[in-house]
Amino acid sequence: PIKADLPLTHVSRGYASRGKANFYAPPFDGKLSPVKRHWKMLRTFLQNVDSVLDDLTPILKKVARNNAVVILTCNMGQSALLMNFACSARRRGFDLGSVLVFPTDIETKELAEGLGLATYYDEKNMGPLPSGEARRYGDKNFRAMMYAKVLCVLYPLMLGYDILFQDV
Repeated sequence: PIKADLPLTHVSRGYASRGKANFYAPPFDGKLSPVKRHWKMLRTFLQNVDSVLDDLTPILKKVARNNAVVILTCNMGQSALLMNFACSARRRGFDLGSVLVFPTDIETKELAEGLGLATYYDEKNMGPLPSGEARRYGDKNFRAMMYAKVLCVLYPLMLGYDILFQDV
């Protein structure tokens, strides 16, 4: 239990075991500014969100059960996990009809559809994301997939669906 009489100090998860900060606020200025790259991604999202929702509406109507849908996102680097999920679920008799996969590349879209899963490929937002697996927590590919996870959850929520996010 927390002892209210002791002073509490916020400790960022960005600190290493010896107290050195490993994460810093990204620089705003400069040609390679991560902030400006993220703004570009946000601009792409905002410019395309209406058409994505229009495209997604009939797919969600078909897939949702009692207004609920299971959402996954995957790239080719994690495709073995997607195959494991689908095959293991089927072997145990689970109905995967309410699963919707948001692949981040064409190869994963084709694989998911080959597994009998419904897909929606958001080419404008997901297309630029890497197809390789993350090599470590927080690397470039890992961060890109975190963005994909946000989008695939956001879209059905914006359309009023209840979702269960399943990480592959």
